[in-house]
Amino acid sequence: HVTLVPSHPSCTVISEDERQVRYQEQIHRPSVKAKCFYGVLGSPSFTSGKHYWEVDVSNKSAWILGVCVSLKCTANVPGIKNYQPKNGYWVIGLQNAYNYSAFQDAVPGIENYQPKNGYRKNTGLRNADNYSAFQDVFQPKNDYWVTGLWNADNYNAFQDAVKYSDFQDGSRSTPSAPLIVPLFMTICPKRVGVFLDYEACTVSFFNVTSNGCLIYKFSNCHFSYPVFPYFSPMTCKLPMTLCSPSS
Repeated sequence: HVTLVPSHPSCTVISEDERQVRYQEQIHRPSVKAKCFYGVLGSPSFTSGKHYWEVDVSNKSAWILGVCVSLKCTANVPGIKNYQPKNGYWVIGLQNAYNYSAFQDAVPGIENYQPKNGYRKNTGLRNADNYSAFQDVFQPKNDYWVTGLWNADNYNAFQDAVKYSDFQDGSRSTPSAPLIVPLFMTICPKRVGVFLDYEACTVSFFNVTSNGCLIYKFSNCHFSYPVFPYFSPMTCKLPMTLCSPSS
């Protein structure tokens, strides 16, 4: 039975039964700079076993949820840049009502393959000399519909890139920005199931609205500390609600 734990300072409000969280804009004096968390942790934390919970995200245009080590571990890193497994976050999210994404670790060197540095997307494979460049070339908008294997165990489908700016909350984009993996839904989820298998080192997400089909799975997670359920309503004022798992 997962409940929500208030964070301070926070731009969120938790219901009395600790099962619902929503965004609330904070009013500060112009002379006061306050850093507010958009996300809250769930309780209890987990150090072993298998755990499952469901979250109602009906009608929301933005949200992020999953598992994290602690809000404090990256409190000094602003914005969406936090959301990477190496920072202790295994999360997926929605932005702008239709952009579903998973947040993976940044790929080193990806900034070197942007058009501003002299590389062009339609120059064929001669520029694709590492994984970052392959991502830049192999996209449907460049007439490639492909899957691939990298470093022996990283299987990927290559989709059109989702802009980092779509998920920004005011912080500048930097090379440390997460790798945003687009997720495509036949049926948009009104309820999302999260399954944590601590011993197997996996975090899986399911579209409960679409007969429980798998949305995304993080594998080979490094859980060196207790992990917590994580919920962020982003700046959408409609609530996220913990609900009893479907049968």
